[in-house]
Amino acid sequence: VAGAAWMPRPGASDLPLGDVTIRYPLLARGTKTVTFHDDAIEVRVEHEGAFTEYIPLLVAPGDRLRIEDGRAVLTRGDVSVAVEILEGVAAMRTLPQGERVGRYQIVTLVLDAGGTLGYRLAIGSESPR
Repeated sequence: VAGAAWMPRPGASDLPLGDVTIRYPLLARGTKTVTFHDDAIEVRVEHEGAFTEYIPLLVAPGDRLRIEDGRAVLTRGDVSVAVEILEGVAAMRTLPQGERVGRYQIVTLVLDAGGTLGYRLAIGSESPR
């Protein structure tokens, strides 16, 4: 937390102030780092060779999902979640699964990368780019 190690304890407690970063190994081939900022979640992957990151999205009737200029944006009403590419993506596409959860269709955002991948998830009001 805030660049310092923090050891969780049993029971409920508040975290110290600051960004929360979780880092873990990907077998023996790399590491994944997830940082929770106040306004976004940032993901970074270091990995030997080519790899693929899968991000499942729940898309309701009437939602808009678009891929444009290094980002994917899912809009529901006047709120959107954006997956913004920071580095390392060779290709970005979607895979409609056909699977449903209630009224939502599961659509998987696929990020093909090699060596390094960085992306950011941010939620906010819909605004033109």
